[in-house]
Amino acid sequence: MPRKFRPQFEKLETRWCPALLLGFDDVGDLVSIAEDSAGQEAEVSLQVDADGRLHVQEGATDYGVHDVGVALSVSLGQIVPGFSNRLELNDQTLNTDLSVSLGDQGASPGATTFFVLGGTLGSEGEGTINGGLNVQGGSGGQGFVFGETDPVPHVVNVTGFVHADMGLGGSGESSDFIGTGSPAAKLRTLDDMEVFRSAGVALSGSIGGDLFIRAGTKAVSQEIYLGNFGRPLGIGGNVFILTGNLADVIELENATIVGNLSIRTGNGADQVRLGNIDPANDPGDLDPRFTNAPSAVFGKVFADLGEGEDLLEAGDVVSSETARFTIGQTLEVYGGTGNDTVNFNNLRVIGDTISVYTNEGNDRFFMYRVQAARARVLALLGDGDDTFEVDAAAQLRMVALTVNGRGGADTKIEGNLADFTFPVNLFNFEL
Repeated sequence: MPRKFRPQFEKLETRWCPALLLGFDDVGDLVSIAEDSAGQEAEVSLQVDADGRLHVQEGATDYGVHDVGVALSVSLGQIVPGFSNRLELNDQTLNTDLSVSLGDQGASPGATTFFVLGGTLGSEGEGTINGGLNVQGGSGGQGFVFGETDPVPHVVNVTGFVHADMGLGGSGESSDFIGTGSPAAKLRTLDDMEVFRSAGVALSGSIGGDLFIRAGTKAVSQEIYLGNFGRPLGIGGNVFILTGNLADVIELENATIVGNLSIRTGNGADQVRLGNIDPANDPGDLDPRFTNAPSAVFGKVFADLGEGEDLLEAGDVVSSETARFTIGQTLEVYGGTGNDTVNFNNLRVIGDTISVYTNEGNDRFFMYRVQAARARVLALLGDGDDTFEVDAAAQLRMVALTVNGRGGADTKIEGNLADFTFPVNLFNFEL
């Protein structure tokens, strides 16, 4: 089990400031920053100096420079939400376990956002939080952003475990977010990262351990982008994604996962894209060195799409010249009740099994370019009017291909099945 973030506080001494409460332990180290009963009056800036001390400002009000304790709690936006607060690492190292509470939006139209910058505002840099990071949201939409929304190169390193719970959110709320804020920003962690109840997750950089993303009971459509803006993301462990029951989007735009990838979506019209960028989400100014870069999962890929009209695409629709998405072991796809679509656009599988199982519904299984020289491919499409289609220009390489449509008026569109560039050794169709 990953270690949980457990801040340990010494005996506190509270010093009153015009709008902030600064808490200190018995040796005078800063251990907490919070609003007073009136709330914030301006945005709060926390800047690390060359000695690892923290300079605290609220707008033009200066609260001085302080040594930081082994654990630091920052709680802002609870009373007066809507501010954009920030921690500027200033190319330095902050030695603490950091806990950030983003407050509670409540009925206010504003949402509190907290930025962590590797440098300073408007200036690039690379800084480090030498400890764990815990983020807590509230009942509305909040944001926790690494880097700026402007394309300023910021690199944020975190040596400990990263945990974020963005809270329950309001009814239909979809504005809470955690991740890198621009194509120029990177997050680098040495340990595991867990994200709970966040409508938006977008990451680029590297995760040293496992990555867990869970919706919990939050009634919100999730958008999850690994390799944000097409920038690379390396993950040293396994990835587990569990979404809720609304329409969710999961994309591996430019990600390399050393371990396994496990995806379970709930009862909604979900879209899972492995190894490509949806052209509709491409703003048109992305660097082609990144948008055409390959994605890979060295281990197994398992996707349970749940109920609903779901889509799973494995491969790269940006460039059709090469098999872009690589799976080191097996691939299993399960679709529930609904009209599901499974597309293998440009896919390479090194393992020995590719399995596609769909349930009731008018399902579609499409293959264009698949390189799986050791694999047996089995597709059980379930009851319904299903379609199995091979593109006329398809290139397939595999040991055997078996497609069973079960009940329903099924259709087979073979293309030039006899003239594949990479021939299939055995066909077996039952449609």
